[in-house]
Amino acid sequence: MCPIHILVNAKDNFKNIDDLRGKKINIGAPGQSTRGIATAMLEAYGLETGDYEASSLTTSESADALKDGQIDAAVIIANTPMPNIASVAVTKSIDLLPLDGPNAEKFNETMGFIMASTSIPAGTYKGVDKAVKTLAFPIMIIAHKDLDADLVYQFTKGVWDNLNELKAAHNGFNSLELAESAIAGWGNVTIHPGAEKYFKEIGVIK
Repeated sequence: MCPIHILVNAKDNFKNIDDLRGKKINIGAPGQSTRGIATAMLEAYGLETGDYEASSLTTSESADALKDGQIDAAVIIANTPMPNIASVAVTKSIDLLPLDGPNAEKFNETMGFIMASTSIPAGTYKGVDKAVKTLAFPIMIIAHKDLDADLVYQFTKGVWDNLNELKAAHNGFNSLELAESAIAGWGNVTIHPGAEKYFKEIGVIK
């Protein structure tokens, strides 16, 4: 899962998304998927265009912009720990706002219920000592429906049976857990028969 981070300066003492009204928020660069997602999220909380000042920096630029005081908040969608956020947290007191409750449910409905509830664990970033509830997008590998089922099965099994080795090789795999959450948020996406066979074998699909 790829969680949504709502990054703020801890010294501003923001407690929730409603506190961002009238503030400068980085919603992502034009053409970046984050931009549409962030806009929909803010609208679910009642913040329409004009209720905040939109910044159009890339994801990699936004954390540094917060550090330098150029923006008040940044919406970042990334695996944890996100290197740019971790780097800023070393020299700047940061916080993450929760994405939870009825407004978050409304946001998820707007997005077609493709997200799953999750938490960014306490201690993921320096100074953020509590777990922060948020929503996360599923990480999917798309295969053609006619791809050989046994090949897909072997690939799926190879990934999940060797997850610890993959996590040791790259932090990007740390958000993956082999449980029902492995296929959470897939909505109406059809699971390939080869992958379905593996998930049924291990009890993720009943």
